[in-house]
Amino acid sequence: MKAQQELASRTTSSDGDDEQPEVALDEAAARVAVRRSLSQALPLPSYEYGPDMVIETITADVLEDEGLLSAPPEAMQERWGEAVADMYCSADRADLLDFFSALARRLGELADELEAQRRAAGDLEAEGLCALELHQRYKARRGMSALQLSAGVLVCRPCHSAVHRAEDNKALAEGYSTLEALRAHPAVAKFAAWARRQRVAAPDGGGSAARPLRYPR
Repeated sequence: MKAQQELASRTTSSDGDDEQPEVALDEAAARVAVRRSLSQALPLPSYEYGPDMVIETITADVLEDEGLLSAPPEAMQERWGEAVADMYCSADRADLLDFFSALARRLGELADELEAQRRAAGDLEAEGLCALELHQRYKARRGMSALQLSAGVLVCRPCHSAVHRAEDNKALAEGYSTLEALRAHPAVAKFAAWARRQRVAAPDGGGSAARPLRYPR
């Protein structure tokens, strides 16, 4: 994979700056998460419009405050428990706990998906698979072309830093000159697994669940 080819494929605005695509919570997916949790955990509603009322209330709230996607079941029950109980009068405490546990799991999955989409849409940097300082040596000793030496991959800034914490430039060029090899490096793989679990800010800085990536060293 060539860094130049990947960089060329990125969308740019008319003034030459990179566009920052806004990745929003999928409203339809949020509705499905609430509906499936209702059907899984609660008895028949007391009113025909009960499910729709609950779905609209919760969906509107999570669209307004994405931090609710990652709230624990207890916090969700405190916020929406009364509204749900009004629509499902025959539901007991155990039913409500089952519902909010199922809801927390499904909304948490949506939060993870949204985070992954936002990280993918964020700024990426070119990581050269062979450092510029080593080009002349590799060109002379191994007969590598300029195109081969300029090969690279696009990574986010935290992962870029993790790669260079893991090995020096010579070691990277010698043993980790492909994306597959980088992914297999124990330290890089450990960081990538940690980073996937973190919440990051939306491209516009929004989202109450957002926090910067701070890797424990």
